[in-house]
Amino acid sequence: MVEKTVLENSNNKDIRSVSEQTQSGKFYRIVRFADLLVRYLGITMKKSDLSRLQSIALHDIALHGGTMTPTELSKVLYRSRHEMTNIIDDLERKGQVKREHSLEDRRSINIIITREGLNSIKKDLQEGDIWVEMALDSLNDAERECLEQLTEKVYENIELKIEKSRLNS
Repeated sequence: MVEKTVLENSNNKDIRSVSEQTQSGKFYRIVRFADLLVRYLGITMKKSDLSRLQSIALHDIALHGGTMTPTELSKVLYRSRHEMTNIIDDLERKGQVKREHSLEDRRSINIIITREGLNSIKKDLQEGDIWVEMALDSLNDAERECLEQLTEKVYENIELKIEKSRLNS
């Protein structure tokens, strides 16, 4: 006689209950939430001629005073230098950034946001307010504040762990 598997011996309600009670099950919900958020951004950003990563890169350059090196940008975005080169090439083709040699070290290249890039960010921020409101319209102000604080705390924790793993590899 063939032994029944755990799935055959349990009903779906039991399996779901076990999954929801474990730490990995809770983390899986967070991962699913992040994936859903990325998909939501993809749907809402269809009007933009920038990809999600291009938009994030542009925002990060602006947040760093309008100029970054490709290496700095790849570290901030947790992307390979090769992947960053492709993103920067696309942004440059679209007139969002330009490359310039550093005044301090001619071997170093700076990625500088252009006026068109700043205009794209302004447009993204205006549209972003609408997207955020639609995504969070079921939360009150206190819940939004709590979500923001918890998201930042988890983000910083994961960021530290990634940095440690980079140093150890």
